[in-house]
Amino acid sequence: MHLGNFKPNVKYLKTDEFYIPFAGIMSSGLIISAIISILGFLMISSDFTAVFYFKFLLVLIITNIIAFSLVGILAMTSAFLTYRFRLDPDNLVIPILSSTADLITTTSLVLIFLLII
Repeated sequence: MHLGNFKPNVKYLKTDEFYIPFAGIMSSGLIISAIISILGFLMISSDFTAVFYFKFLLVLIITNIIAFSLVGILAMTSAFLTYRFRLDPDNLVIPILSSTADLITTTSLVLIFLLII
């Protein structure tokens, strides 16, 4: 939007230009969650079982899906609004997303951990 490649429109969310990168980012996040959970499981003591590992992996995957979805919605909404009001996205979208993404991710991680483990 900032470079003029597309206008802020919900129709853009239905195009391949949106879905292909979205699917790639989501897939890479799930792969990274699996790798991190394997590394974490290998670093802890042998008292933990494979059941705990899969619960840990499930926590990471669910947190990833929830946080990515919420932050994605927030990113598109804030980008559309800043474009609509002709504000600089570098001054508004990035600070909003960075602080809110930390809050959303940490909150969802704690809640999912308490529900599953």
